[in-house]
Amino acid sequence: MRWTNNTSRFVIRRLCNLIESGARADKGFKEKDVNQVAKLLMEYTGEEVTPTQVYNHRRKWRQRWGRISKLKDLSGALFDDEVKAIMLDPEHYLGHIKVF
Repeated sequence: MRWTNNTSRFVIRRLCNLIESGARADKGFKEKDVNQVAKLLMEYTGEEVTPTQVYNHRRKWRQRWGRISKLKDLSGALFDDEVKAIMLDPEHYLGHIKVF
C-alpha cells in the first residue's frame, strides 16, 4: 500500500476519534479498534488494507512524534510560527541530526 497524505490523515483522524469516544490507547490500541480503522480505510480508498498496515503506519507516526517532542523540549529550541518549524542553532542542529 502506498500511503498518501489523505490516507495518513484519514487513519490519524479515525484513531483520534476512537480516543475521543473513550478508547484507551495508553498501551496501544485494541485489535478490534485497529481492525475497524482498516475496514474504514478500505471503504474510503477501495484498496485492500490489512490491520497490520494500519498498525505499522500508526507506529511510524508515533516514532516521528517522539522525535518532534524531544526536539521541542530542548532548551535552545524555538518554534517559528511563520514557517511552522522548530528552529535550532546550527551547532545544536548538527549534534541532534547525527543521532537520527
